[in-house]
Amino acid sequence: MDLKRLLEDIVYILLILVVVTIPFFVLINSYLIISLLLVSIIYFIRFRKTNKINTSIFYYFPIALFLVALLGLAYTEDLKSGFYFIEKNLSALTFPVIFLLIPFIKSKTENLLKAFAFAAFSLMTFYFLFQLYLIYDSSQGLETLFHYNTHYNIARRFGTHNTYLSAYLIFSIVIFINTIFKHSVKGSKKYLNDLFYIILISTSFLYVIIMASRSQFIGLSIVLTSSILIYIYVKRKILIGFLSIIVLILSIFFIVQNVHFLSYRFDNFIEDEFKMEKQDRKGEKRFYRWQSIYNNIDKTSIFGYGTGDEQQMLNSFYEKDDLDIAINKYNAHNEYISSYVRWGWLGLMLIISFFFYQFYVSIKSKDYLYFNFVLIISHLALYESIFSVQKGVVFVFFFSSLFLLKHKSKVID
Repeated sequence: MDLKRLLEDIVYILLILVVVTIPFFVLINSYLIISLLLVSIIYFIRFRKTNKINTSIFYYFPIALFLVALLGLAYTEDLKSGFYFIEKNLSALTFPVIFLLIPFIKSKTENLLKAFAFAAFSLMTFYFLFQLYLIYDSSQGLETLFHYNTHYNIARRFGTHNTYLSAYLIFSIVIFINTIFKHSVKGSKKYLNDLFYIILISTSFLYVIIMASRSQFIGLSIVLTSSILIYIYVKRKILIGFLSIIVLILSIFFIVQNVHFLSYRFDNFIEDEFKMEKQDRKGEKRFYRWQSIYNNIDKTSIFGYGTGDEQQMLNSFYEKDDLDIAINKYNAHNEYISSYVRWGWLGLMLIISFFFYQFYVSIKSKDYLYFNFVLIISHLALYESIFSVQKGVVFVFFFSSLFLLKHKSKVID
């Protein structure tokens, strides 16, 4: 085996390992990313005469994000937190650089997507079986399986979070759906293949439900609706699509009304978020934290408060409004708000542009899997500060870079 083939195989293996460890094993994932970067650099240097780097506008977004973060260090008071933020966001630069150095990996896009989907599904299946074992071992009732806190605590035990794991599962569902429509298998094997993926989709749907994340159940509903509308547009099968939307709406209504732990969370949403007495508003609820930030933040800030001062400023806002529990415990739980606190209007416009550009590329390239991915991450950013944690940064920039590599030759920037 020649050196080029050997390095390409090593890069591919490392990419598979990186993508399957995104849902968990954050520390291992970090070491794998570093190894992948080093091997990619070696590959590019050794074969640079045959490799040509062609950038697109996309690559300016992570560069701009990093430059803004570095600029934010100049006026931040908490330099330690600022440098820690930059450390967590190194993937924003690492993945675009890696995919620039190893463009041959473009042909492996489908395999990488499937690897992620099966990894997320396998993790959740293991997690589900582990929870069943705990219930059996402690002689608890099966209803414990559907308690929100149960899944939240177990997800943390595996180094992840139920909201992020739900987002991974939703993306996996979209990948499985896309595989059914694009699979080239014919005859009886096609029906077996479709049945296999339908079982995966149905089980993943169940997993999202039992994770009891309201935001991601809403996200799942949005993505499935988007998929049906795309199907209607592409296949021109209006009647089937219309009936599918009706079935989806009725299914969502039935699930929310009849799955007790989920109905409880939605039924109490209004009262939890908006009708609590003032003395009970201690900061656990997002709405009151967002309201506090809105009431106290400088709405004309161009550069924000600095890369490392987000939590410090949020604490000061919470303290003014007596949101005691939120102090030093809760971030903004919204990436758009977090970006504004850190970098003002400059940061907010950068993040919004980042998402809009990807919507533009996915529509122009007619890649509806990519479109749904951007829909997932932009929706996730409404409820989580996705650039404050590695499990958000790696997920967003790995697949954003992979999809942009896939469509780089098709899109004129």
